[in-house]
Amino acid sequence: MRLGKFDRDRAITFIPPDGVFELMSYRVTENINLPFKIVPLVHEFGNSRVEMNIKIKSLYEKNLFATNVIIKVPCPPNTSKCSIFSSSGKAKYEPDQQGVVWRVRRYPGDSEYTLRVEANLMPSSTP
Repeated sequence: MRLGKFDRDRAITFIPPDGVFELMSYRVTENINLPFKIVPLVHEFGNSRVEMNIKIKSLYEKNLFATNVIIKVPCPPNTSKCSIFSSSGKAKYEPDQQGVVWRVRRYPGDSEYTLRVEANLMPSSTP
């Protein structure tokens, strides 16, 4: 980054490196209007099963639509298989993503969808 230009003009300029890189990350903590409200509920049944219920509600107007919404639900590392039930869209356990990936192609405003995941767990190998 060229700090002299920032001090003089308050402009951020940089010379990009080769390849893929992250230019900036930031966090906003005030006056945020999020598009969704997500409510997770997790029940553990011993060391062999976990049940997760996820509700997602769109907080934007009815006449608007979100497209290609993807929700990733992490699962324990020792998950062996999952039973998945979704009220809309398609959800699938993807071991390489270490969880369930729920895809909703078209999500209307002021709507609520649910996802239920029952994850069977392999016995832990820790002593």
